Amino acid sequence: MTKSVATRLSFKAFNREDEIPAETINPESKNDPEDSDSSCGDEESLSDTEEYLQDGECELCERYIKLTKHHLIPRVTWKKMKKRLQNISDARSKCDNNRLTALIQGSKLDEMVPEHMSTKEIGHLLNNTALICRPCHSMVHNLHENIELAENYYTIDLLLTNENVVKHCKWANKQKTGKYAK
Repeated sequence: MTKSVATRLSFKAFNREDEIPAETINPESKNDPEDSDSSCGDEESLSDTEEYLQDGECELCERYIKLTKHHLIPRVTWKKMKKRLQNISDARSKCDNNRLTALIQGSKLDEMVPEHMSTKEIGHLLNNTALICRPCHSMVHNLHENIELAENYYTIDLLLTNENVVKHCKWANKQKTGKYAK
C-alpha cells in the first residue's frame, strides 16, 4: 500500500475526510517516490481505473473481456529473482547439487532454469506476461504473495494447478462480464 493510500484510509477511519492533505487526494501526484506504481501488489495498481490493454479471452477464466497484463514473475521480485535464477544456473552448470538444492528449496524453480542461462535469457523470463481480466488478476494477487507467485506460479499452467485459482476460474466463467465488458 502506498503512502497516499494509507493516509487517505487513516483520515477516513477517523472521520476526518475534510482534513485529507491535497497531495493524497490527487492520485496523479507523483511527488512522493513511494507512490510510484511499480508494484503489482499495490492497491492503486489493482484499481478499476487501470488502463486495459485490449479485449480478448482471459487466459484463466476464458471469458471474452477487457484484459490486463499480469507479470507472471511480479516486478517487485525481479531483483531478487534475477540473482537467484543466475545462481541456480551457475550451480547447475558446475554440477553443485548441494548449492542447487539450497537455492531451489521449497519452490518449483528447478523446472524453470536450464543449464547455462544467460542474463538476456533471464531478462526474457522475468518479462513473461499473461493477458488476464481484472477480476482474475486481483484474485491471483489476493491468493498469493508476490514471492510465492515468482517461485511457484510463473506460468498460466502452474497457476491452474492451484485449487483455489481453478475454483475461481470455473465460477468466473459463468458470470457476466459486467463493467469489464468489451
